[in-house]
Amino acid sequence: MRTVNIYFMRHPDIEPADACPNPKAVTVVRCSLYSDPVDANEAQNMGQIRGPADSNGQAFQVLIAGSNGKSLVGSVQNTVDMV
Repeated sequence: MRTVNIYFMRHPDIEPADACPNPKAVTVVRCSLYSDPVDANEAQNMGQIRGPADSNGQAFQVLIAGSNGKSLVGSVQNTVDMV
């Protein structure tokens, strides 16, 4: 069994800090490889808050914007939309 998950993550272009608590967002494309099958129920990611809050009370939030997983069982490929 081989499973791959390709996903898009909203990420800060610099580490949030007091001087810049809510920096510009960039998209990071990531790929995860697994030796076991993965389904949509196991692939939940609610993101995270990074750094201090800005003057509006909002902190930078890292989010998964899209995700697509593929599992190969023998010679059969299964597709699971994970987000």
